Amino acid sequence: MHRPIIGLSNSYFIEEGKYMRFSVPREYIDAILKAGGIPIILAMSEDEEVIMQQMSLVDGFLLIGGCDVNPVYYHEDPHPLLQTTYMARDRYEHLLLKARDVYHKPTLGICRGIQMINVYYGGTLYQDNSLKEGAFKHSQSEASDGASHWINIEEHSFLYPILGKRAFVNSFHHQSCHRIADTFNVVAQSNDGIVEAIQHKTEAIYAVQFHPEMMAKEDATMQGIFDGFVTGLSRN
Repeated sequence: MHRPIIGLSNSYFIEEGKYMRFSVPREYIDAILKAGGIPIILAMSEDEEVIMQQMSLVDGFLLIGGCDVNPVYYHEDPHPLLQTTYMARDRYEHLLLKARDVYHKPTLGICRGIQMINVYYGGTLYQDNSLKEGAFKHSQSEASDGASHWINIEEHSFLYPILGKRAFVNSFHHQSCHRIADTFNVVAQSNDGIVEAIQHKTEAIYAVQFHPEMMAKEDATMQGIFDGFVTGLSRN
């Protein structure tokens, strides 16, 4: 039986000022493997032909978390509360999403992933959650595999069959989606109105603001998000 190949974007860090290294947290890999998929890390490139071929090789695509999205991509100047950005990663992920649109690959975005997806398709971000009136703390003190706040889920959403009407989730972000891209629906929000999940109106593009991969090892419902994504690819 064919096991779906899942391409993952990646993060970066500079080791001792000498080497730039690209990486993916193990929790993403483990959740995909447990769901029956085969994870493949997509090397960063500025060559659009390379990126197109990368996307052509995978069955589905996962856009992972990481640093802030540069606000130049949604036509705003940087707010004083903006944190680290990395233009090369922004450019690469824009090209990945462009390739995704050519091949119509099912896509799952997590944390920064939901933000980049929203920006790429024409939405904007709160450069800091404090800029949204009434927002509570979304960078939890709880351990990463624990939860810190509730989200409310729309019945007609990809999350509802997995998590139900409400779910207790973790939270590690200081930015969030503001104006939502026209081709997407908001399908989950926290009690303060922060967007916690979106999905495309016609395409297989889904994204969450929380980190299910961090909870999936101990929480079968969070693993269910990856199970549902990979199982859906198996049926294609």
